[in-house]
Amino acid sequence: MKYSTSQIGIFAFVLCLLGSLNKVAAQDTLRSDNIVLISTPSVVIANAIKEKTLPNPEIPSTKAPNLSYSNVPEIRLGIKPGINQVKPILIGSNSYAKLKNNYTKLGFGNYSSPLIEFYLNSLRSRSYHGNVFFKHYSAKGDEAYNNFSDNQLGGEVKRFFKKSTISMQGGYQRNAFHAYGLPDSLTDRNNPFFIDPAKRILSTFSLSGRMSNVPYDSASTRYDIGLTYYLFNGSTFIADPKEHDLLIDGNFSKLIQGIHHVELYTGLNVVSNSYPFTRTYFRFNPVYNLSIQSNLHMKLGINSTYYKDDASSGFYPFIVMDTRYELIPKKTISFIGITGDMIKNTNRTILGENRFTDPAGSVNAALTGNVAQPAFANTRYTQMYFGLKGNLSSTLGYLIRYNYRTAKNMVFFINDYTNSRGANFMAIAADAKVTTLTGEINYQFSEKIRLAATGNIYGYKVSGLSKAPQLPTTDLRINGTYNIGDKFLLKTDIYFMNQRYAYIADPIASPIGKFEKMKSLLDLNLGIDYRYSKTVSLFLNVNNITANRYMRWYNYRVYGINVHGGLAFTL
Repeated sequence: MKYSTSQIGIFAFVLCLLGSLNKVAAQDTLRSDNIVLISTPSVVIANAIKEKTLPNPEIPSTKAPNLSYSNVPEIRLGIKPGINQVKPILIGSNSYAKLKNNYTKLGFGNYSSPLIEFYLNSLRSRSYHGNVFFKHYSAKGDEAYNNFSDNQLGGEVKRFFKKSTISMQGGYQRNAFHAYGLPDSLTDRNNPFFIDPAKRILSTFSLSGRMSNVPYDSASTRYDIGLTYYLFNGSTFIADPKEHDLLIDGNFSKLIQGIHHVELYTGLNVVSNSYPFTRTYFRFNPVYNLSIQSNLHMKLGINSTYYKDDASSGFYPFIVMDTRYELIPKKTISFIGITGDMIKNTNRTILGENRFTDPAGSVNAALTGNVAQPAFANTRYTQMYFGLKGNLSSTLGYLIRYNYRTAKNMVFFINDYTNSRGANFMAIAADAKVTTLTGEINYQFSEKIRLAATGNIYGYKVSGLSKAPQLPTTDLRINGTYNIGDKFLLKTDIYFMNQRYAYIADPIASPIGKFEKMKSLLDLNLGIDYRYSKTVSLFLNVNNITANRYMRWYNYRVYGINVHGGLAFTL
């Protein structure tokens, strides 16, 4: 077949064009710039590991439980298991990476403090995932009655379908301890005024189920709906109050025309106590997100709650506005916003913050000025904030934030000398204005060195009180890790809190009430983790090195210096 000169020219032009497009595509595909996410803390995504063949799409996932230790008495436990970088699995290999479905950690320290942690997970499956875990930690202490025992047991099951995922979670937590914050003379059995700080047990049973869809594209409506139930029991030697907490809620979101993102959270929550009283909450929180430009993002919404109990009811809407602007591309983001909400205060949430609080949910009416208010009051707040966050370099990130909050019925803790001679705390509700100035800095050099520091300066104005009981005006936390050859992991954690004031309302010594100064605290902790092999590691932690028997809560001194060591392994 013969071709004309024009046909040959057109054909050559098309070949050149395809060649140039292929070159551009190749350049874009092979690009390997570092991507820096401007957030707090700073996260740096390293260069991708490129393979000429596609990775195996079947990558197992697992969800570790969020375990927490009691705050007082506090013995910080150590270094969590390290996570190694996952290498791509090449197609063409018939063998999968060998996975372990279990993890065990055993430790022991002075104060006769055993530690047991156990996790068991399912391995690869396209249809389901499951895990169970157990944890025990206890200590005898070095003073009378400050023994404690914390236990957790839980698990999760997920079933994966083509268009949805169904999951169920369950757990049980038991904390046993004594209200040991009493003068030694009162715990002396030879004293005619002897008080027995009998054992207390806080137990929580939880059960929840959720269902979420699997969207096929960004325009699909996403949903996540669920049912959650808590049964809380705060047993003491004189009371055994129970609390039922049932929540039905759902999250819904949709992206419209690629730029309009709308979200909705709604839920019905019923809390019932054995006092008795019943509280009902209905939440309806719509949010609209819009990216006007690539460097300007806005959010507008409402946090609204209808609330009703045996004494009162009301509807409380709060405006939510947030604007973020990228001042310097990939370096600095400025933000400003206002928000507000109602915080649900129950026995479970209050005793989770301060376990030595009276579990009967009593309120000091003399300070709150609301005698008809039952049990723990709900906190309502509005706040305004602004600040900057970003990266000074690829390894150094920062955050500066100013926050001003006005709160109705903010919760504080004071010692109850009327009924327990100071061993119990009473949760009081008072109106307050709180100013907070926060600074954060994060440094990370590859995977070897990480340092972080967070400091806060607080200002309080509390209705009816000259100071904020038990709260600091300054705190500082510094922590860091150093990885030596993927064999030794060194860790340090330093926590400082300046002096605070406890409010004493003793009908005998100070019937009109007074503030008692609490010394500042410094808690210094060091740890080392030695990875003997891929399946066995040893750890040693030295906590509260300064042996500062400080009080986080008035009358309750924490443990002195403590050493804790052991091993972690998989089978």
